[in-house]
Amino acid sequence: MTPKDGRISEVAKRFTERGFATLILDYRGLCRSEGKRRLFPLEQAEDIRNAITFLSLQAGVDGTRIGLYGSSFGGAHVVYVGGTDSRVKCVVCIGAIADGEDWLRKLRRQWEWRDLWERVKRDRDSRVLNGVGEMVDPLEIMLPDPETGREFPAMYQNFPAAAGDMPLASVEMIAAYKPFKVADALPPILVGHGEADDLVPVEHAYLIYGGAREPKRLMIFKGASHFQAYGAPHFDSFFESAVDWFGTYLSEQRP
Repeated sequence: MTPKDGRISEVAKRFTERGFATLILDYRGLCRSEGKRRLFPLEQAEDIRNAITFLSLQAGVDGTRIGLYGSSFGGAHVVYVGGTDSRVKCVVCIGAIADGEDWLRKLRRQWEWRDLWERVKRDRDSRVLNGVGEMVDPLEIMLPDPETGREFPAMYQNFPAAAGDMPLASVEMIAAYKPFKVADALPPILVGHGEADDLVPVEHAYLIYGGAREPKRLMIFKGASHFQAYGAPHFDSFFESAVDWFGTYLSEQRP
């Protein structure tokens, strides 16, 4: 889970209260972690793998019963890691991004995407020739819908460590990231999504769910936006389903 502040900390506390050993992390370069601030998905997936290793080495933790939970971009990561790391025995995601390029494109009008990609190519040339790349506000990478535009300033105010510019090169790395392509290798997965999500279209949930093998479950929250899916009453039912999912698929060792 990530980051260690905000909603995800509350989710972690709830899982701990239900008897699960729970680990949350800040990806490298973000929030309280050291390193260069950037959004390179494969690096963050590696951070999750390292977190699995660390958790498995702790006293009282059964490393053969590892489940992953993630929301939004974290949801993309738990899908990707769940489909590529055999140590993961089940996955729960909500509001997950299935295809980085499709996500970035659908946040923009056609000419905005074309202009952004030309900017990315110029930046790539500059990084190779001069060793210097452009730094941008994250909201230039993830163009906010109105709801996100209201949510993020409050998040930055409450958690200043989450703020700061990122390399424009993150766009290229996100566009190449397509977790849905490993969905057919996923362990049991529970997928949740808001029907009216303007930040991550609900089609991404169907893409992950459609590619996954059984056992799997899909929960679509009627009329819910991206952030509404994380609140009552939708999240309460999703959390209980997540507890049941982990309880079922982590209760015994599975191949």
